[in-house]
Amino acid sequence: MRDKPFDQLSLIVDLETIAIPDAGDYLEPAMAPSNYKSPDAIANYVQTKTAERLANAALDPDLNRICAIGWRLESRDVEPEVILCYDEDAERHALAEFWGLVACDSNRTRRLVTFNGFSFDLPTLMRRSVYLEVWPSRYLSIDKYRSPHCDLYQKLSFNGAIKPHSLRFYAQRFGLPIESPELTGADIAARVEAGDWTAVRDHCASDVNLTYALAERLRYIDFDEDNEVDADDVA
Repeated sequence: MRDKPFDQLSLIVDLETIAIPDAGDYLEPAMAPSNYKSPDAIANYVQTKTAERLANAALDPDLNRICAIGWRLESRDVEPEVILCYDEDAERHALAEFWGLVACDSNRTRRLVTFNGFSFDLPTLMRRSVYLEVWPSRYLSIDKYRSPHCDLYQKLSFNGAIKPHSLRFYAQRFGLPIESPELTGADIAARVEAGDWTAVRDHCASDVNLTYALAERLRYIDFDEDNEVDADDVA
């Protein structure tokens, strides 16, 4: 990769999230389909759907909070930085630091590289910033067809034309090393509950490195511009 000015280096980003403590208070009522007639069947359906929605609250930008923000600049010579958000005050400070790094100047943001960022990471960063009154850059676009940012999840599915897979699936498929294979995002809430913040940090850093390695493998970062190819052709 040719040397780039600091403000032109891409930022590889990953989040870890958990449900807010009172997520259940905000759930919209589940409604059984009209063909459900039995009161017991209706009650069971509502109970099951409500439990499912609550279980997925960590993935909802309106019902989650960030417990870790990880990033690394586009360089082989740096390690990921992970800020752990033990509470909302820590989350607020982490978001302020993140937006300070993302903003290149008054009308431009640094290029972000994510995995499923348009559907999850970027909306979560923006929404949590609004809830906590840490205002995100107004120039951060999450339009997958027009945004300058790179979402590898979208790239690998050709913007939804084919079925996408998980980050770890693609890591295995492309032969990339996985630093902490024993832990997944679904385990984060339990680790936070247990106070195992080291595991949260390690998992977030691992996924940042994995996203970086996948972006490099697909030639979205760190390649010789003289030999540039269309990464959609190699994905």
